[in-house]
Amino acid sequence: MFTTSAVEDHVHTAYDIQAAGFVTKPTSYRGLVDAVPGIDRYWLTTVTTPNTPPQLKETRQPSEGSSESGAENCSPES
Repeated sequence: MFTTSAVEDHVHTAYDIQAAGFVTKPTSYRGLVDAVPGIDRYWLTTVTTPNTPPQLKETRQPSEGSSESGAENCSPES
């Protein structure tokens, strides 16, 4: 779950209804840009889900010379 809430009851409710994770959105655009690589890394390389082919976890690496997320090339207007 990716939400603006940080209320502890909401965290408990999310996990009670089987949320796989609970992330509170950063309050600023820069905070979001900074958070995206960690979220990407967690969900696309760390977590194993029933639909994750084993080779995906082994081969998913940022290409050399490129940013990990490309988020710094984004602006709020894009």
